[in-house]
Amino acid sequence: MNPIYRSGLMAGAVSALLLSACGGGGGANGELSVQEAFAQRTAKSEPLRQICAEPRATDTAGVLADERNWLATYMDEVYLWFDEIPDRNAASYTAASFGSNRGAMQAYFDDLLTEARTGSGTAKDQFSFTFDTAEYDALAQSGIQLGYGFQADLISRSPPREIVIAFTNPNTPASAASISRGARIEAIDGEPVVDGDSAILNAGLFPDEDDRTHTFTIRDRRAGSSRDVTL
Repeated sequence: MNPIYRSGLMAGAVSALLLSACGGGGGANGELSVQEAFAQRTAKSEPLRQICAEPRATDTAGVLADERNWLATYMDEVYLWFDEIPDRNAASYTAASFGSNRGAMQAYFDDLLTEARTGSGTAKDQFSFTFDTAEYDALAQSGIQLGYGFQADLISRSPPREIVIAFTNPNTPASAASISRGARIEAIDGEPVVDGDSAILNAGLFPDEDDRTHTFTIRDRRAGSSRDVTL
């Protein structure tokens, strides 16, 4: 149940790691590799990582409190804005309150992200996200997959909805349309994301047929206006 290592909160951590990756041991010049630096930084959370309320074959059986403890510890170690993590009552994130263990962990993760805003009023953290391990591995290992080449982060799944591009893969329709990380999807096929028909929005976001086109209204980061792209 623990969110996969390949999560958006790692994106901010990488630059910090690279800036502080020099020290004793490690490489030929006394430098730590990124992997070694990351292992050092996550020394507290690593023993907790695979203690799960719904364990897989490789996990150790635990309770939801173990997962919450891992997440809070991990984010304190690697989250770029670790000193801005809100003070939350971890015990309130339960399966009973959020429908499932997964729902409770997703809500807890979302609520640990910084609430700070930029000078323009947009969220300071537009990049952190989680991705289901099995789904990620299936996408990474399959030979063919339907999509546009971007990963959309559904910051809010119910109205008022908010969808931000988490990352874009190179040499894809999305990259050819200059869609980049941090861009917001404002409408899909003319249907507004914030409160539009979820069936239309899902059909565009998660296509189940090849050779179908959908039109996305995109607002790029720091852009003063939106633009339409057909993918």
